[in-house]
Amino acid sequence: MRRVPARRTTKAPAAPIRIPLHPLTPQPTPIPIPHPHSDIPTKEFILSLNAARPADAKFVVADLDDTRLFVDPAAVPELQAAVRARGDELTYTAPSDPTAG
Repeated sequence: MRRVPARRTTKAPAAPIRIPLHPLTPQPTPIPIPHPHSDIPTKEFILSLNAARPADAKFVVADLDDTRLFVDPAAVPELQAAVRARGDELTYTAPSDPTAG
């Protein structure tokens, strides 16, 4: 009888465990900032949006460093849209040449 070697299985590394602050409180989410060269200005823009809100509607949970914030997860889609709109406002688009054929 031919002996078949046993299969060796490797387990995938365990994912980090996220422990909630409170069962009813969502975890803060770091928001992605689109361009490395605009991290600080983008963060300052987000902080200005936060400062313009009343105390009970603020979304910044923690200011981590020069380029990162923890924000309320419910505010992420709104913030991403505001950052995108601000980027569009600050982007120069050359006018089309009306004489070009």
